[in-house]
Amino acid sequence: MPRLPVQRRPWPTVPGSPNTLRCDLRVPFDLAVFEGHFASIPIVPAVLQVGWAVDLLRLHLHADARFAGIASAKFRRVMHPGMALTLALTRDGDRARFEYGSGGALVSTGRLLFE
Repeated sequence: MPRLPVQRRPWPTVPGSPNTLRCDLRVPFDLAVFEGHFASIPIVPAVLQVGWAVDLLRLHLHADARFAGIASAKFRRVMHPGMALTLALTRDGDRARFEYGSGGALVSTGRLLFE
């Protein structure tokens, strides 16, 4: 799965919330998936957005359990190459939540399940 350049910037400290992370991301222009999704107006597929969230959960929040599925997801805006994003991740045991935002607007959200 294609990787994103990531700069880690922690959330402001919230007592009792060590399982939260905020990342600033920029969608690369050269992802191979853009060739087929779609040539004239490239967009980031939903499965890739979920995959990036899972990868970053594992990397930064030590979610080592096996990814088991998506409890819910909403894709509100189209994600394009070059788009600057903020990804908020929260882990709570065998569940996690992701929120991609851009310019103060939600782009996509979801709840993930781990085993």
